[in-house]
Amino acid sequence: MAKRTVYAFVFSFFFLALSAGTWAQDFDPVATAYDARKAIGKSLDAETLGLMTLIEANDATAEGAEGFGHALLMNRHLAPSGYMFALAVERDPERAAALSDLGVVGYELAATGQPITALGPDAIVGLQRAALAQAPDDPAIQYNLAGALMDAGGDGALTEAVSILRDLYAANPDDPRYANRLSAALKLMGEDAEAEAIAAEAFMLDPASPRLSAARIQYFGGAPVSPGQNMCNVDFRCAEICPGGIIGQINRVTCEMESASAQLSCTEGEPFPTGYNCDIEMPQFGILIPGLFPGFSILTPFGSLDVLVQGGGRIDYKVKINTPALGPVQAFVDSQGSYQPSTGALQWDVGGGVQYALYTQGAAAEALNAYDLGPSGVIRYGSDQERFETRIDGARGIVVTN
Repeated sequence: MAKRTVYAFVFSFFFLALSAGTWAQDFDPVATAYDARKAIGKSLDAETLGLMTLIEANDATAEGAEGFGHALLMNRHLAPSGYMFALAVERDPERAAALSDLGVVGYELAATGQPITALGPDAIVGLQRAALAQAPDDPAIQYNLAGALMDAGGDGALTEAVSILRDLYAANPDDPRYANRLSAALKLMGEDAEAEAIAAEAFMLDPASPRLSAARIQYFGGAPVSPGQNMCNVDFRCAEICPGGIIGQINRVTCEMESASAQLSCTEGEPFPTGYNCDIEMPQFGILIPGLFPGFSILTPFGSLDVLVQGGGRIDYKVKINTPALGPVQAFVDSQGSYQPSTGALQWDVGGGVQYALYTQGAAAEALNAYDLGPSGVIRYGSDQERFETRIDGARGIVVTN
């Protein structure tokens, strides 16, 4: 290592240490939050500002303001959420999440063409540092601080951002967020080779990631990812996951085609699926015919049983038990679910109700009704959603439902 490089490294280290030592004295999160809230308030229309003021007057807690901020942010109401996060910080400057989220909203407002002067790049870094001081082990805040440092720019800020992101990625190697942001930070530092390598790792972790696509546009000039020769080994394991029967084999052919297509997309650096659902659904009408389906159906006047064996051995079932009919009215109990023999996992939904045969005239109608094939109105209560439903059934399938 050249002496000049050593001197530069030492200078950067002391600069970071000096910045960390003086930051707490120079930055006032409460004043920043107050200025930001006033500026955001001026940008809101009268109706929205009135609503914010009403919420502020009726809930004097920092927790309440932060909660409203999260609710607004989830619905992408950026400016109102920033107003609430700022209010939460004013009320309690030690609320780490509110500090960090206010910084995030400030960044997003600027990115969408609504910059707030009080929430410039340096202020956002200050907010993230204040949040980290309250929650030093929170990876989300560390991640947000790294992003703020990247936005602020400068060699010292980028060096610190890369250091933070390296630690996060090392601790969470299966999380594509950290790999993606680390690759972007390295690209900003001019470490192109390592940035491309980390970007390829992020691509393999989440090949359809919107974050990765945005980063490629912002930092890599829109060029596709270039995974290494041995990184693309896409295999959907179609022989294992696809069930038997003619329908299952048709699904397997489709699965193999999708797997080959995904392999090609991977080598070209294009987004690709990482798996294929080869399961067969229970037929909505009719029965499971052995050979055509990997299962069977049994129909009797007392009830019915449908069994479907999926790939991997999972057994899906549907069972219904009928009471004797009283004219056109009949009660029933039913259940539908699955069982995985390899793990012993059992899932089911149990319900019951009554059904009313809509057509009862003639021998044909009586025979169809006896085997639940005729049209009928149904009222059922299910345990999964804990509510009643009304529907019209026919040929063992739901024709109309509420």
